[in-house]
Amino acid sequence: MKVLLDTGTSLTLTIKSPGETIPENGVVSYESPIGAALLDKQEGETAIYTANNKTRYAKIIEIVN
Repeated sequence: MKVLLDTGTSLTLTIKSPGETIPENGVVSYESPIGAALLDKQEGETAIYTANNKTRYAKIIEIVN
């Protein structure tokens, strides 16, 4: 999925199980803060999550299969 972070950065992320993550390649765990927040969201929705003790936002731009 393509997301726009509150920092203005656009990323392509893939959500997988914890043993399959490669964060530097955009593969995050469904247990990570951003991965958990993005689950069950649709295009156009914004996920709210906490990272480094800060509330963060990621808007889903596109879901790619």
